[in-house]
Formats: sequence, C-alpha cells, structure tokens
Amino acid sequence: TAAVIRPGGVGAPALYVPDAEEARLMARASSRCVDRACDETIVARLETLAGTRALNVSPIDDDAIVDLMPDVLPTAWARVRGRASNEPVPWDDLNDAADGGISATGISDEYLALVWRVLASVASDTRALGKLEGFPLLPVGCSASGSKKYVVPLGAPLIDATGVSVDVAAAMRAAGVHVLDVGTLAGASAGAHPAMRDHPAMAGFLAPASAAGFADAFARAVARNAGGTHPGWSPTFTREEAANLRGFVLRRRWFGRGAGSGPDFDAADPERVASLASLRMYEAFPEPEPAGGGDNDDDAPGERTWKRSSDPPLLDLVSAPVTLAPHRGTDPALLGTDFLNTSSDEESAVLVERFGVERLTDQKFLRQRVLSRLDRIRPARARNDAMLDALRRLPSLCAGDGSLARAIAISPFVPTASGTLAAPTHLYDPRIPELVALLDRNTSFPAAPFDDDATLGILASLGMRSTVTQTAVLDAAMTAERLGDVAGDAYDPAAAGERGWAILRYLETPDGTRMLAPDPVKDVKSFFGSMFGKEDEKDGGKKEGAELPREAFVAQLSGVAWVPVATEPPESEPGLPWPKNPSPVAAPNNARPPNDAWLCSATMRVLAREPQSSALADVLGWRRGVPAATLARQLLALGEAHPSVEDPAVGRALAAAVPRVYALLTTSLNSREFADAVAGCAGGGEARVVWVGTGFARAESVAFSGALDLKPYLHVLPADLTCFRPLLTALGVRDAFGAGDYVRLLR
Repeated sequence: TAAVIRPGGVGAPALYVPDAEEARLMARASSRCVDRACDETIVARLETLAGTRALNVSPIDDDAIVDLMPDVLPTAWARVRGRASNEPVPWDDLNDAADGGISATGISDEYLALVWRVLASVASDTRALGKLEGFPLLPVGCSASGSKKYVVPLGAPLIDATGVSVDVAAAMRAAGVHVLDVGTLAGASAGAHPAMRDHPAMAGFLAPASAAGFADAFARAVARNAGGTHPGWSPTFTREEAANLRGFVLRRRWFGRGAGSGPDFDAADPERVASLASLRMYEAFPEPEPAGGGDNDDDAPGERTWKRSSDPPLLDLVSAPVTLAPHRGTDPALLGTDFLNTSSDEESAVLVERFGVERLTDQKFLRQRVLSRLDRIRPARARNDAMLDALRRLPSLCAGDGSLARAIAISPFVPTASGTLAAPTHLYDPRIPELVALLDRNTSFPAAPFDDDATLGILASLGMRSTVTQTAVLDAAMTAERLGDVAGDAYDPAAAGERGWAILRYLETPDGTRMLAPDPVKDVKSFFGSMFGKEDEKDGGKKEGAELPREAFVAQLSGVAWVPVATEPPESEPGLPWPKNPSPVAAPNNARPPNDAWLCSATMRVLAREPQSSALADVLGWRRGVPAATLARQLLALGEAHPSVEDPAVGRALAAAVPRVYALLTTSLNSREFADAVAGCAGGGEARVVWVGTGFARAESVAFSGALDLKPYLHVLPADLTCFRPLLTALGVRDAFGAGDYVRLLR
C-alpha cells in the first residue's frame, strides 16, 4: 500500500514508522505503518524524517499507540473503550470477527505481552499510559477452573495477584475488583510496566495485594459505578466469599506504621477503613427462632426445641452498631444479629483495634446477654453453662464490677426440680437436713447441674439460705397448704402431712420456740426501723431474709394451713360431729387440741395430737378459751346430729361433753359475744340445743320442772343440768309448762 507524505501532515493521514519490535505489533495496522521489509535506506531516511515531526510521518509514541490501538486490538475489545465499563471482556469470543473485524481468538498471550512490552517503551509513565485508559488490555481470571480467559479495561479496579488465592480472587470480583492474572505472559508483562504502580500516591492502575490496595481498588469500583449505570451499586457476597475476603483483608500486617513504610501501604488510613467498613461482608450470628416453649433442654427430640436460621446475615459496620462477644468460643445461643461471628482471633483483634468495634467485657456481656434474658435463652443447657462459668469465675468478674455479685444473687437462673428458675437468694441449701425436711424439694432447692457441692458453696456465698428462718418456715407452711388443698391440682395428703409434721417438730424445738417467743429489743428495733429506716434502698426493698416483727410472723403463720390435723373422728369419741372430705392440714387459728374436740369439731379442725410445747400452744392460741360463737355452733351441730340417742356409748359421751359446752358458754353470759352466739342458736325456735339425757330437744319443749313424763313431746330438764339454769333460761327453757302447752299437745 502506498502512502502520501506531506509537510506538517496537512490533508493526509499519519504514517507511523515503527521499530523492529513495534513492527511485529503493528502487523495488524500495516496500512498505517511503514513496512520495514522494504529498502533499508528508505526506512532509515523515514525514521530520520519521523524524528523531525515536520511531515505526517511520526514515530510510535503514546499518541500514536492510542491512534493505532483500535487496529491492533480485536473489534469487540476496541468497542469497550467508549462504554467506560469495568466488566471483563471474553478473550476467546469466537463471534468477534462476525462483522469482518479482528477476532479475540487471534490474540495470543504472546501477542498481548508484546503490546505491554511496546507500551513499556512508548508509554512508560502514568500520564502516557493513562491515554489508553478504557482499552481492555489486562488479563484477569474470572473462573475458579481457569477454563475461560478474560481481559479488563485499563483503569478498571485491579489488584496484584501476589498472595491472592483463587477463592479470595473470586470474592474480590464480587466486590468489583479484578485480580491481574500474572500466570500469563501478558499479565506478567503488565505487572512489570513501570507506570502500572505509583507507590507514593497510590494513583497507579495496579493496586498492591494488601488491604490498603483492595480498599483503594474497591473505592474506585464504587466511584465508577456511581458515575455509570449503577448509581446505587453495592456488592453482595455469599457466606464463603465474605469469609475469604475477611480472611485476606483483616490481618494485622496490613495496618499501622509498619505496613505504611512498605509497598503494601497502611490500611488504617481513615478513608480506607471507611471503605472496608462499608462492605457487607461481616458475618453476624443468626437470631434464634422459637419452635416451642418451656424451659426443658432441647436435647430431647421432638419437643420444645429452638431453631436457627440457616444463613447467618452479612452486615456492614456502618448501618447498625455491632459488637463482639468477650470470647470467640461463646455459645451462639447467647448471641444474636448484633454480634459479629469472626473466623479468627486476628480478625477479632483488627475489628476492635482498627474499626472501633466494641468487644464486650465479661461483666457487661453477662449483664446484657445473660442476666437480662434468662427466660428467653434456649436451649436451657446454654443458659446453665453460661451461669456455671460465671459462678466459677465469680471472684475475677466481681473484681471489675463490684455490684455484679448482687445482680447474680437476685437473678432467677438456678433450675429447680419443678422446672422453674429461682434466684440464689430465694433458694435453700440442700446440705442442711432441717431445711430438706421442712421445704418442698421440687421448688426450694437447686437442681442439676447446680447441685454439686462446689456450686452449692458458691450459691451459699451469694445468699442461698442455709439456716431455718422465718421465711423458710413460712415457705414450708405455704407448701403444706398447697399440697393439702383438696380442690387443688397439687393435692397430696401424705406429702402435706409430712411437711406439716416437719414444721411442727421444728417449732417445738428450742430454736423454733425462740423464733416465736417475744423479743422486746428486736420488736422495738423493727418498729422504729419501719418508721425511720430505709433498708437496702439500692435494691428497692427489704433485704432478702429480713426478719418480720414477731406479731406479724405469728399472724402469717397462724393463717396458713400447715398444722397436721385428724382426718377421721377418734373411735374413743363416738357421736362427735366431723367435716366431710377434710384436708390433712389446717391453719393454726382454725384448729384446737384433741382435748377440745367436743367443743369445736363442727367448725374447727382437731390437731392430730396434743401440743408437745406449751410455749407453742400459747403463741398459736391453742390454750386460749374457745369462742362463744364456736361453742354455739358446736351445740347446734350436736343437736342436729342427735335428736335422739339409741347408742349407750354415744349417750355417755354426750352426757360428759354437753356440760362442758354449757359451762364455757355460761362464762360468757351478759357479753356481746354471748348475745350474738345465742342469736345464732335460736334458729327461730327450731334449734335443738337442750340436752335432755336421751337426745337434744328444742328449748320451748323443755322445762325445769313438770308433773308428767311426756317424752318425746315435752321434756323435764335432767336434775344434773339445773346448775346451768341461767344459761338455759337465756336459751329459752321455762320454769314449768303451762296449760297451753298441754292443750297443744292434745291437739
């Protein structure tokens, strides 16, 4: 092909004079270059003319290479420059030459390496090489198998391959950053180009294989996408890609003064840290999802389990606050989506030291993630393990947080045999036999795995109760009441009686008696303390196990059904009124000793045995007189049960018991209590309240004297009862019958 040479190049296309190596590259642009195969003298003269730049003849320089590059490269590659794309271009695309252009399959690795050798001589600095930005000249790997080859445009986010594994390279590609394929001749030649790296300013086209290099390349990818067709672009990663990228980036060697003094640069630069923090590659722990309720450990298949979402979330470090657990081995059941799941201790250290991620202290973690959500931690094993570990390390934990021991002591984390959780200060030491005898084994003592001797010792130091206190006695009494409730779900008469006997035996001991005995000094202190004192304001109430004033304690104990009582009438007392389906326990203020059975059995319970302690009997009121109202109701019950008596044994028992009732009622004559009792006995005149020797009769049918024996219609009071004349008169018994009584009898 002939070319026209004109002064100044006016009106004629440029004619380039390549050197020997350049001529090999320009074979595809032969129509625009001098053929070095022609006369050597002519070529030499043209080279001299090209050096003057006075004609349209020019040597191959940076501008010439830009002009010739569309002829040198495959057609599809040349088109990429105008699209300002970061996307890789297939190197082995067989359709490139469909329109008659150059096919990518005709570009060998050696040929592309030749391009870079020429560029090293004609575009050796950043300014000159930058004129070629946009041309796909850089071989990169885009598949793990390496079966396909790609090139990316000069200026695309690119990082050196040194130390970058195939998996890390795939993760970087997901972030829009390509890795130069130095395994090819072209990649090695490109990497050796002096303008590809500009270390002082990090303005080169190839970033070093370090965290700083990746951060700069990623920032370039974000900027190019923001100015292109994806203004809101943000990379997404698989879990494996995120882990691989973190493993490469989050290394101590990339951060700090030591890294900044070498070729890797310092990734601790604030802009680089911000760039890395914006990546959604930081794995968080999944949030537990409930699949059932209850406190049972979910090791049991098929019931009350908790599940976790299959894919842990990937977060950035900017959108929401995230933290690190104190230790990488922390049970995931205690964590959630606000905790990062790091792959190594080094990764954790870099996040804390360089990214400002907070690593919770053991104390803070225990307060925020364990104590505050004890009832929500599943499985129960995770909660138990966490608290057992805290108990074992209690001295060191409390050294950094003086109030932590108190917080643990009042937190319900100790399982009991019933499955409920209780605070150490609410439980009792099972190593104390008296406590075991008194209290409910299902609710009052620690269960496994908190029941070994070492753990019990720690719980005792936190306030687990190890002595029989008022609270222990009241707890035992309420347990007996619950077990003895005939209508309750927990009804267990044997257990209720056993618990009641244990309480009674303890209260009959000297220690138990002292608990009930008056203590004037203590009572005065309690009185003034309740007026002026403010106990334990920090905990918002009384201290655990604080003693009650004696009167208050006795009042509470007297109102709870715990004392063992007889459930069947004694065989030695035939005819005694008795309740139906009675509970084996009763409240002390509703019970009387067996000796008083005939005085109260209709409305009060009878103790299973006589009190062994007179002091206890005095405190609980068992030696006080029977109230008139109780005596009156007993008299009514006797009359209803025995209008006539056929059994001689019953008759003898009544003959002995009724005078006792009459005698006690007589002592309350002329009192308001007696008036109310008599009103209850009257029953409209129908009540049978007068014992006549063979049964009970209505008062209007009885007289103190009479000439005739008119039983069972009219009765003369037996002579041995006339001593109760004031009482019986008050009840309605007359001195003698009148004529009207006999007339009514005849009718």
